[in-house]
Amino acid sequence: MIPKRSAAILAFFAISAAFAGINPEKITVAENVMWSRFFIPKTNLFYECLTSYNPETCQSHLPTADEVKRQYPNPCGYATGMEDCAILGGVVLAALTDEFDATKNSAIAARAKLVLNGLDSLVLPDGFVARGICPEDGKSVYINSSVDQYTHCIHGMWRYYKSPMCDAADKVKIKGALLRIAARLRRNVASKNDFDSLRLDGKPCALRISRFTCESPHVAARLAMAYAAAWDVSKDAEYFGLYRSLIEESVSVSEQIKVNSRTPVYSFLQMQASLEVLFALEKDENIKSRIGRIMDKIPTLCLKFVPAIERRFDNADTEMLYGDWRRPEKWENRNGYMIPKLGKTRNVWRTIRETGEIALVAAMAPHAQTPSSIASLFEKSAAKIDYKKCASCGVIFHYAAYWADAKRRAAKRQQDGG
Repeated sequence: MIPKRSAAILAFFAISAAFAGINPEKITVAENVMWSRFFIPKTNLFYECLTSYNPETCQSHLPTADEVKRQYPNPCGYATGMEDCAILGGVVLAALTDEFDATKNSAIAARAKLVLNGLDSLVLPDGFVARGICPEDGKSVYINSSVDQYTHCIHGMWRYYKSPMCDAADKVKIKGALLRIAARLRRNVASKNDFDSLRLDGKPCALRISRFTCESPHVAARLAMAYAAAWDVSKDAEYFGLYRSLIEESVSVSEQIKVNSRTPVYSFLQMQASLEVLFALEKDENIKSRIGRIMDKIPTLCLKFVPAIERRFDNADTEMLYGDWRRPEKWENRNGYMIPKLGKTRNVWRTIRETGEIALVAAMAPHAQTPSSIASLFEKSAAKIDYKKCASCGVIFHYAAYWADAKRRAAKRQQDGG
């Protein structure tokens, strides 16, 4: 599925990346592992973790159709390996467009189609974005999504829509998916529902993770982004009006972004994704400039995470397999949702993922250079990790960060006439 790199492309790797300490061959290995172990062709989706390094059994831990139908262990599928397929698919689809922009490798288009097909299957007829699909029956889903899933799904689809790779048939598919999502948000995100996009069964989310509001800076741009993307692919005046009605508040609240001890790295990545769509589409030069400044500021804020991530990474056994969610160390009752707690294995999974997420956050800044400590952390993690023995979907974020940076630098060389 992954073509061999030509000498020209490998030479491009060597001169293009700000992450100069990374062996480009390792990114190729990460990409191969991403496709051979984390991707399941039956569903065209990427899953979060591995419980073995045998490609035939590495995803055997995923919930059965019966477990999903029973919403076991919880309506989000938390800790099962099936909880973030929409996020991962969106990240990969955006990364494939970055890789294409940087290399013009036409073989990438076929892979992008596969990822789009998987994402499109997650956008159900009523616009609900499912977290993942059960590979056993190819249809069962958990009923509780989140703003995070919507954000990356929309972002990845929109990025591909704007790519020269995207053909007319795929544009129609993306338009349909983004309009289904926007229509759902238009129906449900209202005061009567506490601004909740609602679960698949029409009930509010007990964890309040499906609410589209401007209450916090890191989520303030999500709804405006959804409507802006829907308008961009359809030119529907209704969605343009909704986007314009939200843009000033979205940007003003986003400008208040700060870091506290409870702020996860992934929230900044999602913030960058939502702002990237608005930055590209915004015609008001003042608002566009403000969005760009926010995006450039976010990597600097993330510098506060680097020491803690690095300490955890230095102490991590990066070859540790993911734990057995059916026999966890303990269970957490979170508002009635029973969450398997997997202790050290989950912490290692998360730490590896964060080393890629924070690098991707920095690479998405439109103007600011990647801070040296973030680049150093990424280089260290890529050097230490044997991707062939890595059970964390962090390999996907490493691949994405590398190509986001390469695409940005290729664009700058072209702008400078190089």
